[in-house]
Amino acid sequence: MARNGVMATNFVTTSPICSPSRASLLTGRYCTRSGITYVIGPGNKITMPENEVTIAEVLQPNGYATGAVGKWHVGDYGSGLPNQQGFDFFME
Repeated sequence: MARNGVMATNFVTTSPICSPSRASLLTGRYCTRSGITYVIGPGNKITMPENEVTIAEVLQPNGYATGAVGKWHVGDYGSGLPNQQGFDFFME
């Protein structure tokens, strides 16, 4: 991407806590718009809504392999799992 003119060097997030900031970085939207406004820990039944479009879901149809490594914390069941949000690979 840098070769074609896109180089991201500064990053700002919408929240000082993990789940809302992750939701924002994944979707490019304010965390309040996705409904993720507090930390989502293991076993919590709250997930990022299925209709939220992640960067992986945008890149995947364009031929990019997508992966996420590290903490997820935006849902740990059903549509909130990384593989349901456009990621080909996930390793925590």
